Amino acid sequence: MISIVVPCYNEEEVLPELRERITEASGAWGTPFEIIAVDDGSTDATWDRLQEIAARDPQWKVIRFG
Repeated sequence: MISIVVPCYNEEEVLPELRERITEASGAWGTPFEIIAVDDGSTDATWDRLQEIAARDPQWKVIRFG
């Protein structure tokens, strides 16, 4: 399994693009994967966006520091 850890700080605007790019790239990997997104105390809606992604995609795990 591939585990990708993504640190996030005030990234609400780029998260949809990140998810799309990882989804596209993962098709070539041929192995199970997970994304572990870590919100490191964002002051914008990063945490909300991460929770929305994780609710729709079980490969995404989210953690919040702060």
